[in-house]
Amino acid sequence: MLLFVIIFNCILALINFYVAWKILRLRKTLANVTQTLISLDRTLYNIFHPAPGYIYKAQKGSAALRDRYNKLEQQLQQVNKLLTLLNIILKVWRGRSRR
Repeated sequence: MLLFVIIFNCILALINFYVAWKILRLRKTLANVTQTLISLDRTLYNIFHPAPGYIYKAQKGSAALRDRYNKLEQQLQQVNKLLTLLNIILKVWRGRSRR
């Protein structure tokens, strides 16, 4: 009976040592994962922190470009009207000069 208790205690001790070793390995793995996530967080912060300023600057540039495009479009319409008017005047002038 004593031998059984000693063997049983030794088996329990080995199981406990194995569980402790697994927990220690898990702790080291979790520490590595934590360090990796902290590094990733810092990197992403450095990448995305200035983004709102760039977005605002791009929005201002886009708005200025839209305004410039609208002005050029209006100028193009005016030039088209002027060319149409000159074409009509030219047709009228040619028609009178032939008669």
